[in-house]
Amino acid sequence: MNPLVSRPYRGQEGLALPVTLFALAVLALLTAALAGTSTAELESERLVDWDRRALYLAEAGLEHQIFALKQNKDAGDVGTVSMGGSPLEGRYNVIRQCVTLASAGGTCTDNRESRTWRITSRGELWQGATLVHTRTVEALVEIRYCGGADNVEGCPTAGALYGSPEAVLVQRWEPR
Repeated sequence: MNPLVSRPYRGQEGLALPVTLFALAVLALLTAALAGTSTAELESERLVDWDRRALYLAEAGLEHQIFALKQNKDAGDVGTVSMGGSPLEGRYNVIRQCVTLASAGGTCTDNRESRTWRITSRGELWQGATLVHTRTVEALVEIRYCGGADNVEGCPTAGALYGSPEAVLVQRWEPR
């Protein structure tokens, strides 16, 4: 018998295969858990990205409506505007409502130096014909127009009474 060949200890014959299989099973489970965690992280990041994009679209719609009302106090709703994009198309849909305080009297169709608007803008992400994510922003905005008794420096004196914007006061801006 060759003295250099090692012999297994008594009672340990055939133990190498089960130990190796156990170690491989543990490694396989760890790999599967890591893959599951990575997949969940990617899904979470995708949803956060969609939420951010939809919020930015809603804010862009709000700014667009404020710009339109500054240019023309009788401007209508901006409506739905597509920003394009691939594979997700971004859109915003804006509606505005004139808010009249009872103490001030009159209506929003009167030629007044100040009008307050409730503007609701919804940012949407579309994948083909499917709406995949939305965010809404609502703001209460007061726009003061030039031409009143307390006309400030820098407002044009000629032109229509209360024609051009003097100041914009955002009273509330709430992402939903």
